[in-house]
Amino acid sequence: MKCLCNIKCRNIKEVDMFGKEPELYYQGRRKKAFFIGRLLSCAFILIYFLFLLYKMLRMLNRADVVFYDTFSYEPTPPAVKINNNNFYIAFALQDPVTYNPFINERIYYPKTYFKRGEMTNEGFVWDVVELEVERCKKEKFGKSYQEVFKNVDLDNFYCFKDIDNFILEGHFSYYIYSFFYIEFFPCVNFTLEYNEKTNNTIKVLNRNRCESLENIDYYLKNTFVSIEMEDIELNPKSYDHPTRPRNTDVYATVGKRLFQEIHTFFEIVNIETDESWIGFEYENIKTRKYLKYDETVIMSNLIENDIYETGEKFADLTIKLSENIRTQRRVYTKLINILSDIGGLMEVVYTIFRIFTSFSVDILYEISLVNRLFNFDISERKVIIKCKEKENEEKDDTTVKNKKENSSISIEPINISNNI
Repeated sequence: MKCLCNIKCRNIKEVDMFGKEPELYYQGRRKKAFFIGRLLSCAFILIYFLFLLYKMLRMLNRADVVFYDTFSYEPTPPAVKINNNNFYIAFALQDPVTYNPFINERIYYPKTYFKRGEMTNEGFVWDVVELEVERCKKEKFGKSYQEVFKNVDLDNFYCFKDIDNFILEGHFSYYIYSFFYIEFFPCVNFTLEYNEKTNNTIKVLNRNRCESLENIDYYLKNTFVSIEMEDIELNPKSYDHPTRPRNTDVYATVGKRLFQEIHTFFEIVNIETDESWIGFEYENIKTRKYLKYDETVIMSNLIENDIYETGEKFADLTIKLSENIRTQRRVYTKLINILSDIGGLMEVVYTIFRIFTSFSVDILYEISLVNRLFNFDISERKVIIKCKEKENEEKDDTTVKNKKENSSISIEPINISNNI
């Protein structure tokens, strides 16, 4: 047992990852350099610095990015303040033949509202604000959307006159819920009013001066509702501009016998950018909030009554938030990533160079070593051993002088071919 313990202890003493290994010197140097080795060493250093420069430039320009999206349901109601730069829409009916949008209140007209409800024990209690509409003006769209909508015939669309003081928040599943609500009605020359004396609903003429029933029917028997909206396209590879402006067109078929309930959802997008450089420091996260079109859900119902008689709406549009919040996380290349990439690449390059030079360097080393130690006299068939002149040495008070420079040995005659 004692002997086994001594062996194990000696083995433990030999464990040293940073110990010094014995070296054999040749001509006063630890290695023998060759031209091919020098050439490949310069190539190795050049590749290293070129790749380092390439990766550093890409890091400074934020060219490389890793991003991923997550969707979450927050316990608190999501909310976003509305302005013309993040939300603005245009809506109108289209000609059933040409598909061109048109505004003609003698054929149809919209009513628009902003509704906000809070949940109570008796259900939602609503605060309703009626909104004014006008013909769309291109300059009222966000600055970044002026170019996007330049080819859209906005003069023939309705737009909200003012929406800067509203906040979209919540969802039907939360205790707070707000949305924009638009109704579409046919033009009729009368309104229905309740007569308390007769206990009946009577028709009362109004000032609409609608077009002929045939002309109204041409447009409303089978047409489309078109909605043009400000929207964004996620652009995660751009550091300074993570989104690009775009327009989204939503449309639905409507008619005097087909009622369409259109629900358009927008989602809140949080773009988180890790702005740290080195990779060891604490994450420096910059967050930006955007509003992005998500989806449209259309629910259809048959209209049993004659809308030209009742004047009831034939379509409505609800614009609200999605209950899910989208988060896009962007992480750009850091210095520690660059060093890792360079280390991996240069290890591969070193291995390739090592394999390429292994055979030739071994042969060149052996030839150099033999030529350093021996001279060959082919004509005399002699191998001459090279010796340095020995200096005077003192040993046991006796001086020994050796002036012999070379000693030679003869070798047996051999057959020498032209290849030697």
